[in-house]
Amino acid sequence: MRVLITGGCGFVGRPLVAAAAARHDVHVVDTLRSGEHRLKTMDRSAFALHRVDIRDADGIASLMASIQPDVVVHLAAIHFIPECEAHPALAVSTNVTGTVTLLNAMPAQGRFINLSSAAVYAPSSHALTEGVSQVGPVDTYGLTKLHTEAYTSYLAGLRGFTGWSVRMFNVIGAGETNPHLVPEIVSQLKGGARSLYLGNTSPRRDFVDVHDVVEGLLRLCDADAAALDATDQVINLGSGCAHSVTDVIDEIRNVSGLEFDVVRDPSRTRAVDRPLLVASTASLRSALGWAPESSFTASVQRLWRES
Repeated sequence: MRVLITGGCGFVGRPLVAAAAARHDVHVVDTLRSGEHRLKTMDRSAFALHRVDIRDADGIASLMASIQPDVVVHLAAIHFIPECEAHPALAVSTNVTGTVTLLNAMPAQGRFINLSSAAVYAPSSHALTEGVSQVGPVDTYGLTKLHTEAYTSYLAGLRGFTGWSVRMFNVIGAGETNPHLVPEIVSQLKGGARSLYLGNTSPRRDFVDVHDVVEGLLRLCDADAAALDATDQVINLGSGCAHSVTDVIDEIRNVSGLEFDVVRDPSRTRAVDRPLLVASTASLRSALGWAPESSFTASVQRLWRES
């Protein structure tokens, strides 16, 4: 198949491009906003790179008409919540307008896989289930992602291609492009810090290994359309297990052998902090006959080794 991956030089994008290129004709759309160095560990002979901004309607339309992709995996976005809050217009133009630009240029009979987020759900004390659990974003990032889901469903139906939104949970692994909590802890410790200033460490999150995310996305690319019909156009991609930041710290202590202090910093505590964020994986298992396989311990250990 011809697969076009937006944000293909990003955190999830790089390993997805490498895996997809082993079986498909891969095209990458990326402005290299995170830096030219992102290309250094990628096999440039395995894919075609197109440096086009997803908000450039003419550029995207021309590219889509030229490539005629069978599948578009749309990863490109402003992901870091503090950046979204500081620059909401940028978040909306990139995440929402950029998605609409891609959707408007999609060829008929193609498949569009929109990478959404668990941030679209309302806070809950239970595992989150597609079509059952209430949506209710608590930040700009979540709002933009909920809009992308609506536009994906609407424009896919209007224009005749297949559209699915994948709600990713907390992806963990090496190669992050943003200073999210877990990679930032690893970065500080590897940089010599022995006191970590953190906010609330008790909330529990669904940490899903980046390699499992890649496998799940590839399976969605290849899945029979009839199997996906049961997901009502939205599917969770998480591990189905919840762990606290304290659990992460304990695992890092074990794998690193380092002694360090954790200092509670009230300024790092979010105004709205969900006590629990965990996926139901029932739809994923039903549609693909598969669910993420990496253990939490193995994922943290691999993150430490590869960072």
